[in-house]
Amino acid sequence: MAASSRKTTKGELTRQKIIDATLALIASTGLNSLSHRSIANAAQVRLSLTSYYFESMDHLILCAFEEFARRELKQIQWIREQVDDILQPIVTLGEGSDRGPAFSN
Repeated sequence: MAASSRKTTKGELTRQKIIDATLALIASTGLNSLSHRSIANAAQVRLSLTSYYFESMDHLILCAFEEFARRELKQIQWIREQVDDILQPIVTLGEGSDRGPAFSN
């Protein structure tokens, strides 16, 4: 069975809830106010699960920032595709003129 088609386990969902809560807390209160307790409360999970899934606060923060970077990269790629779709007819028109391509990469 392919990894993308398998069901998400309860543990994966819990881990993701913790990461999402960490990102939300970083955005709203900053890094200095993070604690396992505040993250567990925000994620609505038992306090012990923050340590179970992440060996340290540093590891949790690193995983949260990696998730943030993945999401942002996905958003940037989507925006680039939209821009490419918009510009493609313009570039194609420019290539047909004697002035050469309108844009270059």
